[in-house]
Amino acid sequence: MTIKAMTNQSKTTDGTASRRKNAGFTAVEIAVVILISGLIMTVFLSVYNNFQFRKDADETLENLSQIDGSMIDYMGTYGRYACPADPTLPPTHALYGRSIEPCNTCPAVPQLAPGIDSNVICSNIGTRDVDGDGTNDYALIGGVPFKTLAEDTFFSDFREYQAFDGYNMLISYAVTEEMAAPTHNLANPINPYAGAIQVIDENGTNMTNPANSAHYVLISHGENTRGAYTDEGTRSGDCMVSSTALPPVPGYAPFGSVAGLNPELENCDNNDGIFAKALRSKADNDFYFDDLVFFRDRSSSALWTTSSNSIVGDSAINNLNIGAVGINTTAPTAQLHVGGDAKADAEIQAEDGYCDTSDLTAPCFISDLISKYDTDPAERWACGDGEVARGIKNSELDCMPLFKPSPTINVSCGLDGMGNQTYPSGLKYNRVTNTITQTSCIIP
Repeated sequence: MTIKAMTNQSKTTDGTASRRKNAGFTAVEIAVVILISGLIMTVFLSVYNNFQFRKDADETLENLSQIDGSMIDYMGTYGRYACPADPTLPPTHALYGRSIEPCNTCPAVPQLAPGIDSNVICSNIGTRDVDGDGTNDYALIGGVPFKTLAEDTFFSDFREYQAFDGYNMLISYAVTEEMAAPTHNLANPINPYAGAIQVIDENGTNMTNPANSAHYVLISHGENTRGAYTDEGTRSGDCMVSSTALPPVPGYAPFGSVAGLNPELENCDNNDGIFAKALRSKADNDFYFDDLVFFRDRSSSALWTTSSNSIVGDSAINNLNIGAVGINTTAPTAQLHVGGDAKADAEIQAEDGYCDTSDLTAPCFISDLISKYDTDPAERWACGDGEVARGIKNSELDCMPLFKPSPTINVSCGLDGMGNQTYPSGLKYNRVTNTITQTSCIIP
């Protein structure tokens, strides 16, 4: 038997057989496939990179906002802001992620323990002189005290991981020293006008009013992480952001000037109280900036507040300005300095006293009468029987009854542990509840 091999044949137009071999892809076809695959991969990587950037940036912004809210909660709990943490400490250290207390020791560096300096930095270069003593106030520069915020803030849901940005680096924290001083508490809270930190934009323009008045600054050092600290306390980069940048020195000119430097240097030099919140720029030059920055200043606080000593039904206000307040003078020398006359509606306070200008024949009220006392009852300037003075209205004392009508008397002194009758040692009146009770009960 003869077996013939089968071949792939076809007839040509002239009827002759033609052999066609099975061939692979040609070089041109392979090149086209590679080109298309490359384009698809490029598009995919671009979309993925944009997604990852947005994810990291969103996580950073969310954490910055959470820290900011927790700082406000901390201030509401303790009457001051938290001190920074030492960002160089490893997780095994007892003070890892905790505020360095006390931190109001500048220019001396706050200490981890007696005789052991921390790496929290004090600087008053570029800050302002808040209290007018002739010396700029200090800023403290360190890391977010995440353990302190997580454990010591009663009304916050802050978690430790929120102290790190989307690039897994510790968020930096700079605070005005006075506003983190442990001398403040709920009875003596910080003044919202005591901020001293300078924050500038990409043009070197101050972003607070008045200038250099930020309470604190929170900084994520961005994708390049230059100047940031890891969770192990290791610093990333040397703060040299581009090949043309010069080594930062304290007090160098803002980057918008002729002698300017990279704006990102302001946030990682750690040698002054100046920080930048600039437009994002990935250009490979001295304007590179990828930091995300939060800061808080007095803009959310009122200059005038209701006095805590106000009498119910009346208005009393308190000025929170830390220095002197001037009216018609740019150089006040007292807490309230009036240049000229102070007029209220139709009345005027002048050298001759408190006068009604609508009646020029009326005598002026002489303010020192408020302290006048005469042996003759008819000459005394005082309230009537059963009344007390609470202010001045219409050129005379504003009097009110010492007690409201028909106060309820709750005096209930009984027997002591030995069976002895006790008696009130004194009485106290509560105007809100209109009740009289004993201060305590004793045996005479």
